Amino acid sequence: MSDAIAANRKAIELQPQYAEAYSDIGNILHSQRKFADAEAATRKAIEQNPKLAMAYVRLGYILHDQNKFAEAEAATRKAIELQPDLAGAYVNLGITLRSRGELSASKQPSAKGSNSTPTIPWPTTPSAAR
Repeated sequence: MSDAIAANRKAIELQPQYAEAYSDIGNILHSQRKFADAEAATRKAIEQNPKLAMAYVRLGYILHDQNKFAEAEAATRKAIELQPDLAGAYVNLGITLRSRGELSASKQPSAKGSNSTPTIPWPTTPSAAR
C-alpha cells in the first residue's frame, strides 16, 4: 500500500490540484484504519474538486467508521446531489441511516441504490476493507 500512496503523492507533486489522487490516498488510509489521516486526505480532495462525488462517498464511509453518522449522512447526501446515479452512495446512506437507528428511513435509499447505475466504489460498504 505504501507504493500506492507514494505513486499518488508523486501525482500530486506533478499536479497539486489532482483531487482524485487525494481521494485515492484517503481510500488507502481508510483501509488501513487511519481514519484521521484518511479524512484529511479526502477533505483535501473535496477542497481541490468540490464536484467530485466519489470523494463525498468515501468521506461518508470514513465518517461512518468513526461513528460520525450525521456528518456521514451529509457527505453521502452531497454525493447523491452531485451524481444521482451513484449506487454506492445510496447503499452507504442506507447503512448510515440504519446505524443511526432510522430503520424506516434507511429502506428507501438502499432500494433506490439497487436500481441505479452500478458505479459502486471500493469499498462498497463502510468497514469492508477491514
